[in-house]
Amino acid sequence: MAKFNFGKKTFQQFSGVFFLLLVSQFTTLLHAQAWQPGSGVMDIDGNQYPTLLYGNGQEWMGENLRTTKYTDGTPITYITTDADWMAQSVPQSFVTPAFCWYENDTLNKPIYGGLYSWYVTDPGSNGGKTVCPSGWHVPHSTEWNSLIDYLIVNGMTYDSTTNANLYLNKLGKAMADTAYWVQDTFWTDVPGNESFLNNRAGFTGRPAGTRGWSDGICTGIGYYGTWWDSDTNYVPNMPTTTYRMLIYSAQADARHFSKFWANKMTGCPIRCVKDSASTGMQGSIQNHFRVKYYPNPFSTQIQITDPDATTGFYISLLSANGKEILNVKTESSSYLLNTSDLLPGVYLVVVKGKTTEFFKIVKE
Repeated sequence: MAKFNFGKKTFQQFSGVFFLLLVSQFTTLLHAQAWQPGSGVMDIDGNQYPTLLYGNGQEWMGENLRTTKYTDGTPITYITTDADWMAQSVPQSFVTPAFCWYENDTLNKPIYGGLYSWYVTDPGSNGGKTVCPSGWHVPHSTEWNSLIDYLIVNGMTYDSTTNANLYLNKLGKAMADTAYWVQDTFWTDVPGNESFLNNRAGFTGRPAGTRGWSDGICTGIGYYGTWWDSDTNYVPNMPTTTYRMLIYSAQADARHFSKFWANKMTGCPIRCVKDSASTGMQGSIQNHFRVKYYPNPFSTQIQITDPDATTGFYISLLSANGKEILNVKTESSSYLLNTSDLLPGVYLVVVKGKTTEFFKIVKE
């Protein structure tokens, strides 16, 4: 049994009870520190959306856009027939920014949102209008990449490792909702396998499908979800751009939150991100109640400060599975923790001063 020596008191790590409590609190902490609920936002139609505050300074909508108007009140062209949708792709110079509900069924609206052509997102194509609520915009690929990098560093990958990259990011399950996905028992660590383990990142990605640019047919509901980038062109001199995609299963790539390209007249969902450069959730120095720690993520050292503990405090460092790695008593209110011997990953720090606080740190 490991001992946590905090001043005159000793906390025994009895098999089972304390360990399970700590691991449960640690799991909750992993989620809570990666994102927090925002105050929400409303579009021009009066639709309300939950929002997510991420520690990289971004605030995202937690649901797909379902507005029928631009923010100035102008209606977005609603196309119902496959032929009319397909006709917008040829010739490209006469394209009409448009949207639809999947298979024109309004019952899909509250669950999956609308399917919008990329031209709806582009002020150069829609007459200088914006489709996201005032103060929000369609994310650029750099903003998607920032979110992906942040979630990787914070251990949101399906195996909780932090050594993934933008393309093999292991975030498929973390970004996917726990419901609506076609189930698959063959491939593991994908949105359609053990879906109850999905959505650690809070993004609540749903398989809304798409509307095809070449035939106007809606396909893919339950199987994949897509979200537009605001990037202008993917292939030079071609009407293509990029979008982000989740796939239920059927291939190993479904383990990732992937980037693909499509014709701009494809109907895809939209997520909006707030214009502000920072949500105020996390600054360069993170504050968790009283204790401050910096930097996080870190490479070899992290500074931990308890301003109320002028005569020192106790620090315990635990691995993600609850194993105690280090137990030290500081001599002042600040301590430089040397972590050069630690492997990259997510760790838990328990600080005992006037009160006990714990927080997550990430070794790069």
